[in-house]
Amino acid sequence: MVKNCIYYILTIIFFFTCCKKKDDPIPLEKEVVRVHFLSNALQSKQTENESKIKQAQALIFVHDGNEYKYQYKAIATAITEIETHKTNFEVVLQIEAKPVKIYVLANADLAIANNLPRVGESETEVKSKITQEFGTQGRSTEFPMWGELLLNNGTSTILHSTIIPIKTLRSKARIDVIAEDVVNDFTLVSIQAFRANSMSQIIPNTYKEPLFVEETSIPLTSMQTINTEAISISQISSVAQLYLPETDAPPASDKIKKACCIIVGGLYKGGSEPSYYRLDVETNDPAFPLGKILRNHQYTFNISKVENVGWPSPEEAANNQSIDIQASIADWIELENELDFDGEYYFRVSSRTATLSDTIGSEASILVSSNIFLSDCSIQWARADGSPTSLPSISLDNGIFRVEESQRNLHIVALTAKPSGSGIREAYVLINAKRIKILIKIIQTDQ
Repeated sequence: MVKNCIYYILTIIFFFTCCKKKDDPIPLEKEVVRVHFLSNALQSKQTENESKIKQAQALIFVHDGNEYKYQYKAIATAITEIETHKTNFEVVLQIEAKPVKIYVLANADLAIANNLPRVGESETEVKSKITQEFGTQGRSTEFPMWGELLLNNGTSTILHSTIIPIKTLRSKARIDVIAEDVVNDFTLVSIQAFRANSMSQIIPNTYKEPLFVEETSIPLTSMQTINTEAISISQISSVAQLYLPETDAPPASDKIKKACCIIVGGLYKGGSEPSYYRLDVETNDPAFPLGKILRNHQYTFNISKVENVGWPSPEEAANNQSIDIQASIADWIELENELDFDGEYYFRVSSRTATLSDTIGSEASILVSSNIFLSDCSIQWARADGSPTSLPSISLDNGIFRVEESQRNLHIVALTAKPSGSGIREAYVLINAKRIKILIKIIQTDQ
């Protein structure tokens, strides 16, 4: 996306708030075009700090016939909050007919300045060098974010005022501890993490549509040596106070001594001295073993029972098996409020509607977050009232749509094109997860 003399203005609309940053003026003799981008958002769960952008840059890659190579960066200007969770800013892009890929990075100016990409570097090289240190504070006032835009026809096809959606990922995870169910026996007084990584990589190595990660992207120089300072808790719970970089799960034999864990301090049954309890990031999904923490996730521990006084110190709690406390963990990714509970089990989907275009091969994905094993889940074709019309399976194919279920998403593909003018084509899929049942509507429209 480099070359020639014509420039474009790229306007990105994020769901985050921002302030203005000045850049080189746009040459008056250059032709410009304003393009709007809309990013994804978990607006109902966001805090003000999680929504702020103070600066933004675009890293521009051009395909050389074999792979995308870095060419230049463009600093955002005219950063303006246009409404809650949405921000408008512009960057100047050079015209380019070859395929172009744009990395949009927010709140990462210092990380980029300290690790400037070089012209000709590959995506892998650029990803690995843009890193950020993680200290002992654990709190965050800025959230580095990344989004990607692929322009197969280059920038030469961008039209003035075009609206293009773009999704973004924060580079950190959020840890919440909820103690509402144990207020009669336990008073939460502190929260901290042990053995967090010392570095984070702002751009993930890999991701899946519709933009979520299943694997960590951790700098080679990072060490799991950070014990965060204890955050004092004055409320019943700790919400949006502790943020962590990604961490890998250690071997099962080392999970007690090497896994990143959360330590909560509290007063048991009105005691005067706090004791300490260990909480482990662990779900029922074998792909996400104990201690694995992923970016852009919110891990919520719901303490359901405290049975005795904990360990005398945070260090002892962090280096021993979790005892005398029970907590369920909900692994929240960037999903909407589509959550179903059945006692200890939960099943969350990003949407109850999947919309596909009218072309053959059009696709849609619905993100899934659950503590129910995939082996205990199935899907069926159904009517609009939720009554099933097929046998349970993990994949469905009716000749029009194919639906496949995994632990992390429900993937839908259109097997045929929708005839023009034939109206909206619909189908329904019933998700069965133990006793939880969720009805998904599939729509193929004239698009």
